[in-house]
Amino acid sequence: MLLALCAPVRGLKLQPGSHPQPGSHPQPGSKLQTCRHQQPTSPLAARVDSFNSCVLRTLPDIIELARKHRVSGLLYTALAAIPEVTDACARTPAFRSLEKDRHAGLVFRNFSFSELARITTHLDARGISVLPVKGLSLSMQLYGNPLTREFRDLDMLCRVDDLLVLISPMEELGYVCVHFDKDLERKDPGMQLSVLHHLIMEHPVMKLSVELHKGLFKEGIDIRAPALPELFSRHCLLNWNGITWQTLDPADQAAYMLYHGAGHAWSLLHWLLDTAVLLSGNTPLDLVSVAGRIREYGLETTLAAALGICSRFFDFDIPSAFSQAATARSFRSIRPYRFVQRYLPAGTVPAGNFLYLCRLNFGFFPALEPNPHPVRSVLSRFLRHWRVQSRIAHIPGPLFPFFVVFKIAGFFGKPLYRRIAACRRSSRA
Repeated sequence: MLLALCAPVRGLKLQPGSHPQPGSHPQPGSKLQTCRHQQPTSPLAARVDSFNSCVLRTLPDIIELARKHRVSGLLYTALAAIPEVTDACARTPAFRSLEKDRHAGLVFRNFSFSELARITTHLDARGISVLPVKGLSLSMQLYGNPLTREFRDLDMLCRVDDLLVLISPMEELGYVCVHFDKDLERKDPGMQLSVLHHLIMEHPVMKLSVELHKGLFKEGIDIRAPALPELFSRHCLLNWNGITWQTLDPADQAAYMLYHGAGHAWSLLHWLLDTAVLLSGNTPLDLVSVAGRIREYGLETTLAAALGICSRFFDFDIPSAFSQAATARSFRSIRPYRFVQRYLPAGTVPAGNFLYLCRLNFGFFPALEPNPHPVRSVLSRFLRHWRVQSRIAHIPGPLFPFFVVFKIAGFFGKPLYRRIAACRRSSRA
């Protein structure tokens, strides 16, 4: 129901039904077909059904779900667009809390603009070049208005070799270093700080987090990412209400957004709607340039799977720029759609070490790949993860096979060691 309410605000129309059959995709450039076992539902009928008495009874739950999926602003816009619904909901405490959320979100986004200008000016004065990514910049490039998309922090790509040099300038602005990269810190607490992918700084008073990255992608991921000098050389300028800032080229921004959504398995409507808007062509971006940049990054499989997922959720014409992706096996496979559909209601995907290993290999989870060989897929991910660990530990390449043997022996020997230690403790007692 939440998806049915928010999709029209983004200019998207839901596919009739929610369980399309495999192989029901159209040819590029044609309308998506209705599944044979389902009756088509007009968008008007779908919206009318959404605004019945059940909505009023479950409105608090819907609002809470919208907050989790970061679409509370879209939900308010959808409800406020229907006078009958506004009259029925306006008197409820839940709807008033939604109004407060919208107002607080607008205040936060406007404040983020001023803070963005303050941070970039301060870092530029110290010779540190930065490019804001995602957040404000993505909203401006994808929708033409930076206030229409929710975000929680500021992400900046920094042209530095060591992220530690950024701590002092940020502390001068009142920020404190909250923690380093969570994933690497959890996997290897004794790692060298020079291999960090990003730092997270937070202002203790304003509660604004700033993530400072030294690369778009982490080590060990099969992405042909351009070097930082190239990314900075083809930057673009954005302007909003007199504030001008540099950011990624729109095509780079879109390609990174596609990868980022896949890395989270599109488990939030926030990411799913962004991807659907891009792939449907309902955006001011140049799709030909976007498709070319996606090929440059080596994200063709990601694009095909994302197109297959979005075209099963939404009804749109497939842009000609993505026609080649619409012929790939990942586009035709039902498995990526089933995976996203399974975890979208919860707004999260299973977490754990294995999930982390999969993300190291690609911006995908195993279920998003079309019919992978299970043994080869698992071995590939473990080997790639161990390769990253060996680099962090500065182990020479020729010794990597011994490192793998050591890891396998440790994996199987740890339970035995624990049992021996437990027996020794019991015997001493």
